Amino acid sequence: MTPLYHLGQPLPKTSGIYRITCTVNKKFYIGSSVNLLQRWGEHRKMLRSNNHGNIHLQRAWNKYGEETFIFEVIELVLTSFLLEREQFWIDKTQAVKKGFNIAKVAGSVLGITRSPETRKKISEAKKGKPSPNRGRKHTPEARAKMSEGQRRNTVNLGRKFSPEHRAKMSAASRGNKSNLGRKRSPESIEKTRIATQGRKLSDEQKLHLSKINTGKKHTAESKEKMSQQRRGKTHSPEAREKLRQAKTDKMMTLIVTDPDGKEYHVCGVQAFCKEHDLNRCTLIGVAKGKYGYTKGGWTARFPETSNG
Repeated sequence: MTPLYHLGQPLPKTSGIYRITCTVNKKFYIGSSVNLLQRWGEHRKMLRSNNHGNIHLQRAWNKYGEETFIFEVIELVLTSFLLEREQFWIDKTQAVKKGFNIAKVAGSVLGITRSPETRKKISEAKKGKPSPNRGRKHTPEARAKMSEGQRRNTVNLGRKFSPEHRAKMSAASRGNKSNLGRKRSPESIEKTRIATQGRKLSDEQKLHLSKINTGKKHTAESKEKMSQQRRGKTHSPEAREKLRQAKTDKMMTLIVTDPDGKEYHVCGVQAFCKEHDLNRCTLIGVAKGKYGYTKGGWTARFPETSNG
């Protein structure tokens, strides 16, 4: 592999693939950049300050000295093909096995294992700092692109997590205090309400929510907030009619007979109709004498009628 440029020659300010080689142990580092001259300057600055992201390259620099390293340009590449060609040279030269490269995939940190001390330092450095995207407003076009990208994301589609993994995710969620004390705008609350409107929960989700809320006691402040939210709230005519009908159905008792002659003493018509795929209004109409029977041959009557 004959380099196109090396130290002693003017380095180009164009994009390409480069190699940093230690002349003592013959190990090398393969990388890519949109500006080769600037990238070599960045490498030297980090190495000289003992703050380079590649620990293997940094240790060799500290051990053998700056004068033992050479920077070479091995290929000039268009920006759009940089990662593709970098990956080619990483694979061809076996830069991970024989060189200083840590990541097997160009442009990623895949394969890099950070020590507990490093992870702790990163965590401490990020604590208390606001998210870089907080307050940022995306254009309608950007939001549409992100929405489309999420719809196409099928990485976890159909994936079943183990109980241990779900427990870890739940614990991590409980410990997340990034939104603690944050007040949402009325627009955000309304968007969430519209997005979740009509959403049906599975039986597992209902059971999970029931277990979570069983025995849960609200604080005095929470009770006061809920009271204030309900205070002065008026329902639409449609909502009032639904509430009235639900209350009536809950109190209504029917004796329903299926096509095979089996009788059911029903308290709660709506739930019964949903379970047996019946029309509630038609079933009540049969009980009131408006219809002879429902679709499928079901009949119904009020208990008073059966006794009379």
